[in-house]
Amino acid sequence: MMKLTVNRKLIDFLRRFVVEEKTNVDSTIKTETNGIGIYQGKAVKSHPAIRCGNSILDKSFGVEFRTERNTVCVEIGDNCILKNKIIFETDSGFVKIGNGCFIGGSRIISASSVEIGNWVTMAWGITIYDHNSHSLDYRERVNDQKQQLADWGSGNFIKNKNWAVVDKKSIKIGDYVWIGFDAVILKGVTIGDGAVVGARSVVTHDVEPWTVVAGNPAKVVKRLSPGEIATDA
Repeated sequence: MMKLTVNRKLIDFLRRFVVEEKTNVDSTIKTETNGIGIYQGKAVKSHPAIRCGNSILDKSFGVEFRTERNTVCVEIGDNCILKNKIIFETDSGFVKIGNGCFIGGSRIISASSVEIGNWVTMAWGITIYDHNSHSLDYRERVNDQKQQLADWGSGNFIKNKNWAVVDKKSIKIGDYVWIGFDAVILKGVTIGDGAVVGARSVVTHDVEPWTVVAGNPAKVVKRLSPGEIATDA
């Protein structure tokens, strides 16, 4: 009986240890040289290219730098709760998140710029992509693959990618926007104030303020009135 009790105490201790380790994961940082790497949770604030206000950075929130960045390329306002990932594959790109935003487990991949306004609500599984990733010319895509094969063993297989042939356009998301889960926002899109993007929509063109869009490609399905929304709230 005593042996069984000791074993139970050991199991309880190990369980608590695992929980504590998981709880502390938001203070960890994975980095290589010159700030390249993945900065996770609270450790995000230690990178010189990141400026963050008084916001909550969940342990799942992270910024990944695949090239060296020293000047500020991420700005986060106050009163946000962020659980998303921001990825910079090249030495360009800029992401600005305003005040009071909630962003679930989503991805923002920037080589141009992504600006998100104030009090924006974004669910999980959303992808915001401000560039094409590859050229429309198949020969350039073949060159990309050859370069990736050559760089694969280096740990960063796109470090020598030719980004000059990739089309890039800024994305702007206005204030009070709500974006549903699994939506995709592509390059060059502006989403107006108060707009709602339905779940799993693919947004390829501008969205007017105070409209609801849905589908692939996303189209207007309803128009909203700011006054009516304020009354309902």
